[in-house]
Amino acid sequence: MKGLNKKSQITMFMVVGIILVVVIAFILYVNSKTVEQTLSSGVQEALANRQFSSAVETFTNECLGSALDRGILEFSIDGGGLLPTRDARTSDPISLYYRNDKGQVSSAFWTRTDEFDAQLQQDIANNFLRCIDNYQLFREYNTEVIAAGEPRITPVYTDIDTKAILEYPITIQDASGSHDYISFSAAAPYRFGAMKSAIMDILSLIDQMPGIVSSPQMRDAKLSPIANQYGFVVAFDDPKEDIVIISLADPHAAPFLYNFAVEVKKPSSSQAYTINAPSSITAIAGAAAVCVPIDVQFSFNPPSVFVDSFSPMPGTTNYRMPGDVRIAGNNDQLCYQMKFPGAYTVDIVARDYFTSSPYTTTRQRVTITVI
Repeated sequence: MKGLNKKSQITMFMVVGIILVVVIAFILYVNSKTVEQTLSSGVQEALANRQFSSAVETFTNECLGSALDRGILEFSIDGGGLLPTRDARTSDPISLYYRNDKGQVSSAFWTRTDEFDAQLQQDIANNFLRCIDNYQLFREYNTEVIAAGEPRITPVYTDIDTKAILEYPITIQDASGSHDYISFSAAAPYRFGAMKSAIMDILSLIDQMPGIVSSPQMRDAKLSPIANQYGFVVAFDDPKEDIVIISLADPHAAPFLYNFAVEVKKPSSSQAYTINAPSSITAIAGAAAVCVPIDVQFSFNPPSVFVDSFSPMPGTTNYRMPGDVRIAGNNDQLCYQMKFPGAYTVDIVARDYFTSSPYTTTRQRVTITVI
């Protein structure tokens, strides 16, 4: 897609997505009509053996399973996504976009868990009611099914599958009497629970290190363990684009592919690090260790903090520093036990290794006077 800017790409994806939505919606409509008018061999066998209540129970479970499959597909076509709320995010330079494998792109799309559940519940319920069609097909067998209320569906997301728990009290009246059923369940092999956990782990990592989306080395080092842990395939589009699309696919549940995107703004001069440390400290030779408090503030990539030089070197060093580990504005300290009087200087450096060179670097010199 070279030669197209971000806006053109999004527009193109949306046009293609609309066409695909129309085609898939038509297929779903035709398939739903087919399901409404046919009975499975298991239901037909139960009817042939005059096991009418068993036939209705089997039919209800099968409709719930079919509704779960179609509900998930329709939900993904409508632009559903497992993403956190905007309020839950802390890194201002990041904004999220969503695109599914049908080519749809929705900018700044935020979905809370309760909204995700509510929409999926509605999609499943609508498909379920279309499928059972008031149990019209059983009337020719002198079997009446009376429902008490609307179906209540609860999606359950696990690391193995997605379940639909249906509360739908019905009374089946046939030649043998009256039979009551309350709940039903179905499962589909879509690991939304594991997918949500993987997405949240990746987003948390990006919150800590936004530069990973533009550094292949960091992707391999940091994202591979997440992909291996959950068994998903994680892929990126061209990192040179303003929007980086991260694809998360379950190879065992094709064709469902959930993509989300991250837009990373490059740091400006105003986004440099601030090292809050005293410029000078006085210590007594041979006494307890002298500690330099360090507090690093940042507005973009969390930095690596290290000591660049110490001149001259003290007689005994007993220091604790995070080394090549980021500190997110929390206090840390650099401690030295000074044996000999004199003037010492230490250069503390905060550097961003997660974007391409030249790195964003901030230095702070501290003078330690030992008496």
